[in-house]
Amino acid sequence: MPEHRKQGRVRLDRPVLLNGCIKVTGLDLSEGGLYVHTGRNFPKGSIIQISIEFDRGLFKAAARVQHSEPGVGMGLQFLELDQNQTAVIREFLDLSKNQPQDGSGKKKVLILDEMPGSSSKYKSRLVLEGYTVFEAADCDSALQHLASEGADLLLIDPYMKQADGFEFLARLRTIPALEAVPFLVLASRAVPADMERARGLGALGFAAKSTFSPVKLAERVKAIIKP
Repeated sequence: MPEHRKQGRVRLDRPVLLNGCIKVTGLDLSEGGLYVHTGRNFPKGSIIQISIEFDRGLFKAAARVQHSEPGVGMGLQFLELDQNQTAVIREFLDLSKNQPQDGSGKKKVLILDEMPGSSSKYKSRLVLEGYTVFEAADCDSALQHLASEGADLLLIDPYMKQADGFEFLARLRTIPALEAVPFLVLASRAVPADMERARGLGALGFAAKSTFSPVKLAERVKAIIKP
């Protein structure tokens, strides 16, 4: 059986060629796939050929479009990588893990959202605007990140299946080292009572994803912290 090892995503910041002719920007990479910024989008489920120039040579593979956000980018899943292809990706991930990932002084944004596909489009826009963006899919991971790395701004969708995001925010306010972390609620739905609850906890704003585009979110974030 092939070795089972899963690594998180790291910043890519390299050109990616789609189908041998469309040049896009790779934003982040994992063993499972990558996210690219492009104004040209393919339908979800499309199979495309990708090429990336790494230090050890040209990496080519097939990938399936997992999600596509017009004007922002696409999430691509690798298809049936062989051992050599997997080795190239793992080498890049290993090297990247040993390099600083703090963005060399850039402002840091942490997105807490249990739905990765939902947060990716916002992350991509913020990265393009010059922020260093991290993601957490649960409260424990977010707390560990805030305790070890900190954040200049927390974006949170409080509606989670495994936890109450409002209780998490209240908990942060009881931790001296984290009580001053500013946060903006980016919610999957807008409930008036919860909007008041968020403001009572010190939220800098409450936005519904259905009405807040990645561009609009970036504008709001820049009004709070400059890149």
